[in-house]
Amino acid sequence: MQNEMWLQKDNDYVSNAMKIRFYPAAVKRGQGSKLYEYNDKEYLDISAGWAVANIRYGNSKMAQALKGQYETLSFSSNI
Repeated sequence: MQNEMWLQKDNDYVSNAMKIRFYPAAVKRGQGSKLYEYNDKEYLDISAGWAVANIRYGNSKMAQALKGQYETLSFSSNI
């Protein structure tokens, strides 16, 4: 039932251009090279972007580095 709820929210609020990658899956999380729906159905993500392909979903070392940088400086203008 949760998948249907999230798919409805997606339909109501997210631009159609953003739906191409995962539709009709309601992706809850990623781990390693896999994605998981709210009902825990598992998919191998063969369409991952360059960052995920290199570091995988849920990389704790990368998460800590990103958190540390965010706590130090969360934004900087390009100008």
